[in-house]
Amino acid sequence: TISILGKDFEVMVVEENVKNSYIKWEHTNTYWVDPKTGLVRQSLQKIAPNVELIFLQVTKKPSN
Repeated sequence: TISILGKDFEVMVVEENVKNSYIKWEHTNTYWVDPKTGLVRQSLQKIAPNVELIFLQVTKKPSN
């Protein structure tokens, strides 16, 4: 369960292992996913070794 703007969401945690053997770098990104809709409610990602961690929270479901 995660809380976003005071509202609780039941989520499943998905981990993505990223590895680049050329530069000898690896990292695990984490996603908190709503299992009913597939919407990623929150994520913690690192896209490169020289880039800060990126933390995202979705506060509103995107419109179609």
